[in-house]
This record gives sequence, structure tokens and C-alpha cells, in this order.
Amino acid sequence: MTLQIDTVVSDSGSGVTVADVTVAGEVDIATSDQLLEAVRAALARRPTLVRLDFVDTTFLDSSGLRAVIAAERDVAGAGARLTIAGMSAAVEKVLEVTGLLERYRDDAGPAR
Repeated sequence: MTLQIDTVVSDSGSGVTVADVTVAGEVDIATSDQLLEAVRAALARRPTLVRLDFVDTTFLDSSGLRAVIAAERDVAGAGARLTIAGMSAAVEKVLEVTGLLERYRDDAGPAR
């Protein structure tokens, strides 16, 4: 399965720049680096918030989880915050089982 990642960076006008990273497909050992690269590319625009949208993500394995955690580390190092604005049941289950669900949940929902 291929992974499709779309990134939109917008300025809210109130000093908040948001990078919305929408991920569709399977995030696994073959594709997890693409997720991390997309977040790192978004950081070049200096957002204050990076929101991951996993609504159309059908699978997330430990490699994908590692990419999310590494992305959070990179985002925090850039002085920004990372949240997950939407997630499929598959992603929610992985985050819940690992105890990371509340750490990343953004109750605002996906930015679609």
C-alpha cells in the first residue's frame, strides 16, 4: 500500500501558524520515514502547531508509532506543539494500547 501525505501550512492571523499533515494509507516500516520527512519539511515553515490527521490511515505499526514520537521530539525542539486532530479506529487503538492517546489527542478534530 502506498502512503499519501498532504501538508497545508496556514497562518491564523493571531500569531499561530498551523501545519496540517494529512496521512492516508498504511504507516509501517516501509512508509514511516515519509511521515517523519513530511513533518520535518513542514517545520521549515516555522509553525507553532503541527496537527496530524490520521482519519484515512488504515494501519499504524510500531515503526509508524516511532515516527510519530520522533516527529513530536522534532516539533518540540522547534518550539512548537504536535497533536493528532483526527484518527481512524486503527490508529486510535494503537495509541490507546500504548498509553499515548491522551498525549496526542486534539479535540478540535481534523482540519478538513
